[in-house]
Amino acid sequence: MLIVDDEEGFVASLAEASARKPESYDLLTAGDGQRAIEILQQSHVDLVVTDLRMPVLDGFGLLSWMIRHRPLMPVLVMTAFGTPELEKRALGAGALGILEKPLSREALRTAILAKLQQPVEARMSGIGLESVLQLLALEGKSCVLNTPAGQLCLLDGKIVAATAGELKGEKAAVALVSAGGDSFTLGNLPRQLEQHMLLPVDHLLIEVARLVDEGLGIDHVELVLDDDNFLGEATLTSPNKADPEGNTGADPLTAPKAATPEGKKGSIDMSNVKDSLEKAAKIDGAIAVALVDYKSGMTLGVLGGGPQFNIEVAASANTEVVRSKMKAMAGLGLKDKIEDILITLSSQYHLIRMLDKQPGLFLYLALSRDSANLGLARMKLAEVEKNLEI
Repeated sequence: MLIVDDEEGFVASLAEASARKPESYDLLTAGDGQRAIEILQQSHVDLVVTDLRMPVLDGFGLLSWMIRHRPLMPVLVMTAFGTPELEKRALGAGALGILEKPLSREALRTAILAKLQQPVEARMSGIGLESVLQLLALEGKSCVLNTPAGQLCLLDGKIVAATAGELKGEKAAVALVSAGGDSFTLGNLPRQLEQHMLLPVDHLLIEVARLVDEGLGIDHVELVLDDDNFLGEATLTSPNKADPEGNTGADPLTAPKAATPEGKKGSIDMSNVKDSLEKAAKIDGAIAVALVDYKSGMTLGVLGGGPQFNIEVAASANTEVVRSKMKAMAGLGLKDKIEDILITLSSQYHLIRMLDKQPGLFLYLALSRDSANLGLARMKLAEVEKNLEI
């Protein structure tokens, strides 16, 4: 378990009590959200309990990072400044419960043990279904995604089953994505799962975009799955950490992913993407950065942002800006190419850099006008583009 709080006395007393009277869990501590992220990247954690008001990176910033990178990890929030609005915001950001300070060690211990004994389930809200699916695909997650209209099951980041009312399989998946929504729950895969397909998320999103563009319904779904992407009706055994029959096995949420075969069509060098996004995020004034496919609307990678600026939503929305500009150039008969697009707001710059080596993709950088040098930012983003390999 990870406790995140900048009150050194409170954290020290918890650590001392845990050492004096060993609990049924191991205790890790962090004084701010940034240190908590470092621990989460290096250690296995089953539960996070975090304060909201902290230096460096506050609790909401930590919740935002966890939604993108640890969506199935349960989080409890502690606060001495609880209001209905703040609690609603924390729950909407993924927290499973609110603990009011001052909090005794015994009350905290009881809340922790109660959460650790519950089945793993996480809630997500304020983010679109397409963005959630892209996140789960990029992370190679195995989980059940419950939407207001049905259920999607993912194994290693690919959709293996979908149900929406009486629909099953590809049509159900298309119907669910078309229905959208912005409030979902995530849970572990059941031990026995009826597998309908093995469908890459990007194939699904592109098909939904095609149907929308052509004004067609699910009866016109034309997803063609070859032998590599369709396994037929089968029973899938997916062992979970909490196996009701006591069997053991690797947790599909934390087990290492199989390596992508070299030269596999459509594979992406995510390490290079990550490095490029990190370089862009170091540009003076950078708020957030994303790599986006404007044809499908998918984000291939994001860094930065937070509750006040959802980079995934902003990036997806700006695909319409790029599409409109492309249509305008075609209508004018211009044979030139777009280098970048600048959107100027009262407090921010939004810079879209088209990838010359990879048509169809763009880098999207949000900058604070107070601290950014626009000319220098354009030059540095162009350098990032040169070194980006897909």
